[in-house]
Amino acid sequence: MADERIAIPGSAPVHASAAYLAAAPPNEVLDVTIMLRRPYPGALEADPNDLAAVANFVRSYGLQVVAENPDARTMKVEGTAAQMEAAFGVSLKVSGSASGQEIVTYQGPLTVPKQLDGTIIAVLGLDRRPVAKPRAVSSET
Repeated sequence: MADERIAIPGSAPVHASAAYLAAAPPNEVLDVTIMLRRPYPGALEADPNDLAAVANFVRSYGLQVVAENPDARTMKVEGTAAQMEAAFGVSLKVSGSASGQEIVTYQGPLTVPKQLDGTIIAVLGLDRRPVAKPRAVSSET
């Protein structure tokens, strides 16, 4: 029986118009940053037990913990697209951008095992669409 999974609130990207070209190459190595909850209001550091639980979770999917920053409540993780898909319950796709560049993205919410409900508040780096556009700087002063 598969473990019950919970969606990470707010993790479903909002796509204006995504033109999916293909599935992401399964062996493409990706790195993401996982953000953890505050253990109590006003807390600045991650709870060591939360860090350990998330590290165990990602390692169980073959992902490697590259760095932990308890002060920022973040964990940097690296692994293949296939491992990320399995860990976070999504299908990664390659999407075309306005500039013609191919970008990795996904649809739907990211999910984690129920026992991590609320522990992981964001996974940054699986949706690689640009979030800002550069603008021309005026030479007038």
